[in-house]
Amino acid sequence: MLIGTYNYKIDSKNRIPVPASFRNYLLENYPDEEFILVAGLGKYLYLHPKSLWSKYSKRLKKKYFDANLRKWDTFFNAFSTPVNMDKQGRILVPDNLIKYAGLKDNVIIVGNQNWLELWSEESWNKFTEELIKSSESFDELDKMFRSMNIEEDEEDK
Repeated sequence: MLIGTYNYKIDSKNRIPVPASFRNYLLENYPDEEFILVAGLGKYLYLHPKSLWSKYSKRLKKKYFDANLRKWDTFFNAFSTPVNMDKQGRILVPDNLIKYAGLKDNVIIVGNQNWLELWSEESWNKFTEELIKSSESFDELDKMFRSMNIEEDEEDK
């Protein structure tokens, strides 16, 4: 599982290292697989294994008669690119995605279970500060977890 947060520098050639623990997980679970770098719904990027991104894309295509989903499908495809890790475990981020996410010197890499998120340090700090300041967010989170019935299973006891 991909969890945790890491802070890395982007180099002058727009390469970002994938943290070793994330790299190991991805290479172990998705051997010889290409990755897709996609603009996120906020000012950040997603890094998906291609097989997972293909599943998400197919789901969108099934609802293609929905005009709003078609717009998002176009957006995701316009702001995505296949990437591979080099021997040092870095990915090359194209200029249009650097600009979209506002990536500068420091890049925050967040594990989100099945994919990675790449944030500018400024966007990440703003996101986390606003979330933590908002007690409403914690109430919403509590309601969401309660509605999902996430409780201890019998087998967990």
